[in-house]
Amino acid sequence: MLDGRRERNSHNLELGEIVAEIGAIIDAGAETTAIALTQIMDFLLRHPHYLEMLRAEVNTFLDEDEVVAPYDKVKDLPFLRACLDE
Repeated sequence: MLDGRRERNSHNLELGEIVAEIGAIIDAGAETTAIALTQIMDFLLRHPHYLEMLRAEVNTFLDEDEVVAPYDKVKDLPFLRACLDE
């Protein structure tokens, strides 16, 4: 059993219980992310002008040989951020 040694109360959780909880949290996060990305793609495909704006913004920061945008290069792009935050 794993217990809360840093805390005063012991949680006395079996490893299987911890693994199940972690799995549920990961699944919930993955599902939420998938729904958000699906909605962003749907909006961009329905509004090609905004898709072109996003592509132009991202392309200005990529090198010619880069196929995948490195996070450090695109993390602060204003239009990309607006799309994700919306």
